[in-house]
Amino acid sequence: YVIRSHHNVSIQRRFTKRVPSISHLSYLERLKALDLEPLELRRLKFDLIQYYKVLNNLSCIEPSLYFQLHYPPPSSRNPAPFLQKSSNFNKCLQSTFFYRYLDCWNALPANVKQSSSLTSFKRKLKPIDFSKYLKGSVTIAN
Repeated sequence: YVIRSHHNVSIQRRFTKRVPSISHLSYLERLKALDLEPLELRRLKFDLIQYYKVLNNLSCIEPSLYFQLHYPPPSSRNPAPFLQKSSNFNKCLQSTFFYRYLDCWNALPANVKQSSSLTSFKRKLKPIDFSKYLKGSVTIAN
């Protein structure tokens, strides 16, 4: 399963260009006018939400089968587990769900990762700037 992000972005660009009242705007301005996020950012947030679900047993995926959890020492300010890449990690796995945004997950503030509910987790994701985790050249300021 390969995500062809360039192709998907092209589709989103063309679709937004077809809205007559905003067709003259730049791609970023069109996204903002339509209250849309770039597809890459949406995918990143979707993955983080799925990580939350898996780690909180809100999914049928068994966390220990796909993630190596590393717990910081009890004295740590961030008691939430970190997700480690498997020792047999290789470039082929880099774009899979189980590896794609582990660094981003690990960088989330503890209060976000430890949200009491999925709704709370999603709400806490909204103000976070994820631009450093996006490979595409398109980002939108919140």
